[in-house]
Order: sequence, then structure tokens, then C-alpha cells
Amino acid sequence: MGPRVVVLGAGVIGLSVARALGARGARPLVVDASPAAREASWAAGGILGLGTEYAADGPGYRLARFAFDRWDGVADRLRRETGVPLEVTRAGTLLVAKDAADAAALEARGAFHRSVGLASAMLDGPGARRVEPRLAPRVEAALHVPEARLDNRRLLEALDAACRNAGIEVRTGVRALRCVERGGRVLGVETEHGAVPADAVVVATGAWSEEVAATAGLTLPMVPVKGQMLRVEAPDGFLGPIVKQGPQYLVPQRGRGIVVGTTAEEVGFARGTDEAALARIRAAAEDLVPDLAGRARVEAWAGFRPRLPDLLPALGPVASRPGLFLATGHFRNGILLCEATGELVARAVLGDLDPLLAAFDPERFGRGARSDGGGPRGPVAGGPGQRP
Repeated sequence: MGPRVVVLGAGVIGLSVARALGARGARPLVVDASPAAREASWAAGGILGLGTEYAADGPGYRLARFAFDRWDGVADRLRRETGVPLEVTRAGTLLVAKDAADAAALEARGAFHRSVGLASAMLDGPGARRVEPRLAPRVEAALHVPEARLDNRRLLEALDAACRNAGIEVRTGVRALRCVERGGRVLGVETEHGAVPADAVVVATGAWSEEVAATAGLTLPMVPVKGQMLRVEAPDGFLGPIVKQGPQYLVPQRGRGIVVGTTAEEVGFARGTDEAALARIRAAAEDLVPDLAGRARVEAWAGFRPRLPDLLPALGPVASRPGLFLATGHFRNGILLCEATGELVARAVLGDLDPLLAAFDPERFGRGARSDGGGPRGPVAGGPGQRP
């Protein structure tokens, strides 16, 4: 019998880890405090942003490239396993420039892309409008990046279905109170419904991971970054590529119109949206694509991105706490990185530590002081499903 592994978090990261563990003979159990997994995975824009997120080489880019190149195969397998109509659309992204300084920055980004074999193309204003005729006349230049997008909510549905179809139990609405340790080794979790023994625990609770990690004495300076978004009605084909400038983007999603975002707010776990912020988001979108004006708003929401100080995720084993693993801190790139994270962390749990994980050591921020000897603690403050 394979090892019993408790995965904390039922978003795309946790489900990907569980799916990969199950495929390798382990016995994963997924536990999530939310009654329904509608946190960052559900709130995302669905951008597989290899080129828009990275303008220089480094561990973040290398992990993203490893992830990006796998996505067509991943989507195919999930469709076959679940019947969920998950599609990867490779119409690219237009990063647009409003002035000469923006254009110069895009030129530099494009040069890096081409140096690593990513065929981004710099376009003048007319060239950009040939790619996307609805672009505003004020757009002076754009970098056309050959990346992709998918419907993140369908991805979440597909991963959940794939896990359940494989016999993996997913318990939602169950709070994890603490990691259970003996002799410095993590041997399961204590939940509000009792102890769950395990051979390993994987923390994949996104923006709420700091408190979970702290119950095992691990310092994880996680910042929840709130993003407000909205969706407007539009027919399929209204836009071809993603259109993006700075934090503002318009993402076409088949059958769902245009997803428009976003803000980047450090406000703790303050829930909800506000009309002033949504109005600014919409105005910025209409400035890029004027034809969006007058389109009906269908939905508005907010989510919390998990950001660590160096903007890299925390992945793999916690060396000083055998049995504890992390898969968190993906910030804006959880959708892009989820399947690769699942594979790499599952392999690590089973003793196969990929050198790619070295840069993402969960202990790179240090360890917190522990004076309680790993004894019982209360509920994880601020965790999904238990906010004030």
C-alpha cells in the first residue's frame, strides 16, 4: 500500500498534487476549510502567462517554461478523464504600449523572449491593430507574445472530477487546526473533526499558508494580494488575443464573454468588491478596447493571490520537519504552474527530489521560534471558510 498523504487545499494546486500522488500509487486525502473551493483558483483570469510574467531568466521563468510546454497534453488528458470541455487557446497576448518608454520596455522583454526561444514579435500601432482590430487608436506599439489561456473554472472542475474519479477523497468544509508532530516529524493533521494520521502532509492553502506552516514552526511571510475583477457579456470572437497593459487585462473566455481585471491590494483578507475599484478597472479596459463600452456586466468578484517576498513559490520538503511539504506562494501564476507543481511535489513526497526545486526551498525565509514543543494550537486564523 502506498503512503497516506494529507493535502491541505482543494484549489488547482492541491488537487494537482493529489492527482499526481494518486497516479504514483500514494493514497492522498484532500482537506479544505471552504465549503466550496472558490478562492484564487476560481477567481483567476486563466492566463498561461509565460511571456507576460517574465522578462528575464531565472528560476521563476525556468519553472514556468517547464509548466507551459506541458499544457496541451495536460488539457487533453483531463478532457479524456472527466469529459469537462477544457481547452487551451493559443491566440497569444498583446502587451500594449501607450508611450515610447513603454515601447522600449517591451522591446527589451521581446529580446529576452527571443533569446530563450519564445518567438515574441514587436509590432507598431497599425501592426497591433491588424492582430486585434478592436485595440484603441492610442496604442502606439505592442509585443505579441505566443502564450495561451484557458477557463480556470473549468480547470478547477476538471481537476476535482479527475481526483474523485480516481477514488481520491476530497473533504471540503473541514478546518485543519494544526500539524501533528512526534519527535520533530510531521505525522498528520488535527482537524476540527479529529486527528487525521498520515505519512506526509502537503500545505497547498494559498494565501492562508502562513498560519498553517506556523503550526510546524516554519516562517512563511505570505502576503494576500486582493484582486478585484469583473466579467462583461461579449460574443465568442469579440477579441482574439488577451490584451494587457500593466496590471490591466482583458481575457476572452469561450462562452463566458470577457474577463476584465484587476487590482492589487494589500488589505489582508478583506472580502468583497467595491464599485469605485470596479469602475476604474472597467475604464482602463475601455481605454484599451473602446468597443467594450456599453457591454453588460455579468459578474464581479475578488480573490486573494499568495505572494512571498521574492515572488517565487515555496515548493517541496521542509528539511527540518520530515513529513511536511509545501506547494504554495504561486502569486499570479497558480493556473500556469499547477500541473508542474503537482508533479514535482508528488515526486518529492515519494522521495524523488528534482533539482528544479532547489530555488523554491520552503525554509529559505527561516524558521519561527517554537516554545510549545509542537503542542496543540487553535484553528488556523483567517483560513478559508473561517474568516471574521
